[in-house]
Amino acid sequence: MTRNDDPWDGLGSGGIDARRVNPASPHDFFWVVSAKDEPGLLLRLSADTAEIKPLPRLRSLDLAYRNVAGHKSLVLLLRDEEQRELFGSLCTDIVAAGDAGSDNRDALNRAIRRTMRWHHLLRGGKNGLLSLEEQRGLLGELQFLLHLIDLIGPRAAIEAWKGPLGSSKDFELDGCLWK
Repeated sequence: MTRNDDPWDGLGSGGIDARRVNPASPHDFFWVVSAKDEPGLLLRLSADTAEIKPLPRLRSLDLAYRNVAGHKSLVLLLRDEEQRELFGSLCTDIVAAGDAGSDNRDALNRAIRRTMRWHHLLRGGKNGLLSLEEQRGLLGELQFLLHLIDLIGPRAAIEAWKGPLGSSKDFELDGCLWK
């Protein structure tokens, strides 16, 4: 993105802090610059639009509901200035998705869903399901857990199971480690 294409050019640093993305749009999307000089995108919500939660947690970005100039708003801010060009593309895509909304609630829903799709893509597309290898590993751990329950009882077996906590060994008991 050249400086001429930068939607935040002229905002902040003594200039104005917000500029409407598309004056012809039925939805109130704004290019904004935070008090910390972070470029961002804001969707102003109508008073009757309920917040959609939870919001995705994004690396290098801050996505939150805020009260801005007396209006409830969804605000997306960039924390890593080196990613400004890519952030511009992300914001443009979010606005395009939101502008297709029939009302403010639908625009908010579409904007959040599009942000989540970007998040899903950029984190490697993992859908939260266990891979076949992870499923096999879990089944093995559960089988071993059942065996341990028979040997030492349920409480001690559960306390020995460290796999769900991210330990390098699945079970730890009296100085013995099982993987």
